[in-house]
Amino acid sequence: MASTYTDIGTELMTTGENAGTWGATTNTNIQILEEAIRGYVAVSIAGSADTTALTYTDGSTGDSARNAVIALTGTMTGNQVVTVTAKEKWWIVDNQTSGAYTVQFMVSGQTGVTWGTSDKGTKILYCNGTDVVDTNIGGGVGAQDLNGEEFILDADADTSITADTDDQIDIKIAGADDFQFTANTFTAQAGSTIAAQALTATTVTASGIVKTDDTTEATSTTDGSLQTDGGLSVAKDAVLGDDLKLLSDSAVLSFGADSDTTLTHTDGTGLTLNSTNKLLFRDTGLYINSSTDGQLDLVADTEIQIAATTIDINGAVALNGAITGATDITLSGELDAATLDISGNADIDGTLEADAITINGTAIGSIYGVVAGSSSIVTTGALDSGSITSGFGTIDTGSSTITTTGLITGGSLDIDNVLINGTTIGHTDDTDLMTVADGVLTIAGELDATTLDISGNADIDGTLEADAITVDGTTLAEYIADTAGAMVSSNTETGITVTYQDGDNTIDFALAAAQTTITSLLATDIKIGEDDETKIDFETADEIHFYAANTEQVYVGDNIFGPQSDSDVDLGSSSVRWKDAYVDTVTSTSTITTGAGVVIADAGNIGSASDTDAIAIASNGVVTFSQTPVLSGASISAGTAPLTALDIDGATDIGEAIVDADLFIVDNGAGGTNRKVAASRIVTYIDANSSAASVGKAIAMAIVFG
Repeated sequence: MASTYTDIGTELMTTGENAGTWGATTNTNIQILEEAIRGYVAVSIAGSADTTALTYTDGSTGDSARNAVIALTGTMTGNQVVTVTAKEKWWIVDNQTSGAYTVQFMVSGQTGVTWGTSDKGTKILYCNGTDVVDTNIGGGVGAQDLNGEEFILDADADTSITADTDDQIDIKIAGADDFQFTANTFTAQAGSTIAAQALTATTVTASGIVKTDDTTEATSTTDGSLQTDGGLSVAKDAVLGDDLKLLSDSAVLSFGADSDTTLTHTDGTGLTLNSTNKLLFRDTGLYINSSTDGQLDLVADTEIQIAATTIDINGAVALNGAITGATDITLSGELDAATLDISGNADIDGTLEADAITINGTAIGSIYGVVAGSSSIVTTGALDSGSITSGFGTIDTGSSTITTTGLITGGSLDIDNVLINGTTIGHTDDTDLMTVADGVLTIAGELDATTLDISGNADIDGTLEADAITVDGTTLAEYIADTAGAMVSSNTETGITVTYQDGDNTIDFALAAAQTTITSLLATDIKIGEDDETKIDFETADEIHFYAANTEQVYVGDNIFGPQSDSDVDLGSSSVRWKDAYVDTVTSTSTITTGAGVVIADAGNIGSASDTDAIAIASNGVVTFSQTPVLSGASISAGTAPLTALDIDGATDIGEAIVDADLFIVDNGAGGTNRKVAASRIVTYIDANSSAASVGKAIAMAIVFG
């Protein structure tokens, strides 16, 4: 019966086994036990993310996974995984690596135990035969996880720290929870107090808010201490790093030793300054106050400036002085004034309504010669108006007549009928933009109109430039394409259908079922491309010639296709005539015969349709087979070649003595797979079947070497 091995690799020998070598085996077993009990080994796992396998071999020493203490070392640049075999064993593993990456220690395919990116501690681990488990004992310098368990601090176990609730720490003293920590909050539980010694600093700096719920007044002290009896007394300056809040409604903030000035919180409204006290700015000459009930005073030494886009005053404005420096004054209502004296220009965008208008003491009607009550306006001078147009309003003549021997100037002229002949129309900068003479309208400049509707013919002697032109609602490009498509469709040969595709402006040709040919009416050739150098030539009977760059490249004749040449490739009933010796691809269903051999390009392949690189020929002539070659019915591959296919007569002699590590070939089980065997195994086999080891070794040597 052969030996067996334990999980740590010690050899359990059977009775009568290892004759002559029992002592060596026993020594090896002791060394294995020593490694498993107290052995120490350092294993580097430096580098980028990778897996390091720790294994050990039965009956041998020196394997890192068998040692009791394993130190993981090196600088990591990625997360690392260390695997061990699924055999029952324990280890002390010390993570001595550097680099903020995780280390996972496990049986391959399992989860195991993981050190965090900042955890460089020591763990006591064991394998239960399936995966690696953390004992959670030993501590070390790494992070410790109590898993919500209570951490007892004193001998009678009534003082402890517990985190059995997520994100909360409870401190228990004398058997009761006294204090509690949560995120950003420290709380003294009911019945617990926070006692503070006096602060001796002359200035108290608070980063938060100082609150007190006690109604007891604070006693002022001379040492600048912060009293904690409920009130707050600060004899020196108080520096607050955040908001100061008065929590009660209607609170009063008093100023001065006698509290002569107060600022009172008016609940739901705002802050009220007491009596007639003033809110001062810079000095006593600038202030806001209420000198009498119902009146607000804004007082300044010189002036008060209000910088605003709009000032909305709902009541009346009483001005005792003058308004000076104003650029524009806009009134949404009426200006009611006994006298309005404007020394400059008056710009009125709306209607000026007046009982009478005079210019330099003369009525406006007298200046323009207007006859009141007449059906016409007659002027001997220029009629300067706004709409005809005037700044006084619009003159809409209706069916009346305006007669003038001078100019009519203004913004717009609203007249039902205009009779003009032999005169010009323009503006003050260019008075003859349009000329009317004998029914002909001449425009000197451009005609800028949103819509121009011409009911008759339009004769344009110059260039017509337009962003888009349509014919009967169809764009000009589409109209021309449709017309061309209709022309092609109506001029086709019998049995051929030509269809114009309106969607993409293409023409499709289709043969009817009985139509097999298209008769060409071309006399010479078909030109292709932008020049005459690329074409298809039909000049030679029974042949088609193809030209590129004005040079014949390919022709098709009676059973011949290809460039002009004197070489033929036999394709059975047809042939291909080639201009050059090099051909990319030759396809034939018959045998291809060559009288001068076949030359494959450097790094070329020979194969079948399903395996195109069955034979790969390198540029130096080395041949590589993608499949196992079969020679004379015998497949040459590992473990299958018959001995008759091997010829070792020409092999080089070993030239040295045979040693235990030398290998031989044996047929495993007669008719099985050819395998290698070391010379030492042959000696062991002979020894196991012989009563005398020395005799067995001699017999083995005789068998092997004759």
